[in-house]
Amino acid sequence: ECGKNENLTLSFINELVDDLKKDLKDLAKVKTLHSFALSVLKDIWPKLDISRYFLDLEEIIQEDYNIIEGEKIVFKDIFHDLINDEKALSFYTERRKYYNYFSSNCSVYALIKSFEEDENRVPKYSLLLIDEFQDFNLLEINLIDWLSKKSPILIVGDDDQSLYSFKNAKPQNIRDKDSSENYTSFDLSFCSRCTEVIVKAFNSVVIRASEEGFLKDRKKEKDFFYFRCENQDKESEKNPHILIKTHVEQGMVAYNIKQAIEGSFPGEEDNGRNISVLIICPSTKNNILKDKLEKYLRLQGFKNIQNSKLEAKDNLLYGLELLLKPGNSKCNLGWRIVSKHMLEQKIFDNVVTQSHKTEKSFKSFIDKKNTKYVSSILKILRKIRDNNQTNEDDLNKVFCFLDIDLKNIAIQKIKSDLEEKRASKNLHKNTSIKITTILGSKGLTSDYVFMVNFDDKFLLDNGKISDEKICNFLVALTRARKKLFIYTSSKQ
Repeated sequence: ECGKNENLTLSFINELVDDLKKDLKDLAKVKTLHSFALSVLKDIWPKLDISRYFLDLEEIIQEDYNIIEGEKIVFKDIFHDLINDEKALSFYTERRKYYNYFSSNCSVYALIKSFEEDENRVPKYSLLLIDEFQDFNLLEINLIDWLSKKSPILIVGDDDQSLYSFKNAKPQNIRDKDSSENYTSFDLSFCSRCTEVIVKAFNSVVIRASEEGFLKDRKKEKDFFYFRCENQDKESEKNPHILIKTHVEQGMVAYNIKQAIEGSFPGEEDNGRNISVLIICPSTKNNILKDKLEKYLRLQGFKNIQNSKLEAKDNLLYGLELLLKPGNSKCNLGWRIVSKHMLEQKIFDNVVTQSHKTEKSFKSFIDKKNTKYVSSILKILRKIRDNNQTNEDDLNKVFCFLDIDLKNIAIQKIKSDLEEKRASKNLHKNTSIKITTILGSKGLTSDYVFMVNFDDKFLLDNGKISDEKICNFLVALTRARKKLFIYTSSKQ
């Protein structure tokens, strides 16, 4: 039985979880789906080590499947769409246990399977709040359906903000819940975040898109109103327009942002410490646009910049990091990652194949000369980690193994320092600036929002407008609390 106030809120967006924890305080526990799944699995199997979480485990096992079975497969789709591929799932389960790690998807999948084995394992809560439901896929929805068997559930979402088709989420799922006789539906029609002009712009885009034949499946009886109150009315009066600027080339975006900030609050005496700025860039390969913009903003004198980046986990240093953990020197996953980067492909494929259907460690199939060399690298890395003395030869050995070019790093550092000294004076240097993509902006909000490089080449699907790209724009549009700026390098 649950306690009187045993409330739980679930989402899959890490930053949104952090914000919800601050907002809800002690009213509810707030977790991501995978952290919740792992915690319940821990309750079911107390000996389970839930710290063994590896985001890209599916890609690792996917490559193993290709090597061992000679077939290409996408485990992400199998999990997201709950495809009952017994051969693939059996292979995945065996390799997951061999590596002794969980991914986000397989932790949720494992929890569902445990509920299917014994329904008494489903936990009970006073209330379950599910946020951003429009971006849940079949796997995640199946988990929510299991939880709803024991607990009252409140689902929150908006089919206008469906962005995550890459994880096989479909906005139709929340529409189905909305029209289901098993659920009571409520509409939250008022926007208390945005100024009046942004709310009007939102409705204008929806109306125009609908007239052009888009958003056909959108819930029709849905309103989006500006919420009138004293504070919002003041902000709306101060910021009656969305500011759109054309012909803003990449190299001039940072300068224009600085000019806009100075023009928006010229009298700030705290160097902008109490002002928040969100910059939304298109997604590009290797984050080129975001990284360039960060560099140019620093040249304009801004100091407090966050540039969110997703690190590739299938890399040599991460494999070494796994092996450096206490008691983890024989970690199969760590040796698997390291060996991929040091062995020839044919030899690596043979090692992966040998490691299948065995209790022997992955390390045992690697030539002893190579394992001895890696062990010597780990010994040096432990010294570095623990601030113990290392000699120049040891350091060079590590740099060579990791393919680190010290000369190039030193040159880039000198250039960066010189550029920083030439940086413009900036009265708002401490303004909090976050650079992200439209997908990364989900759940975020800021005083001033800049949508930059708002060009067709970044915002169309193969040269065409799509419902999802329209929803992308609507989400970006509604991140701003005070003022929105849109910059495009084109003429219109």
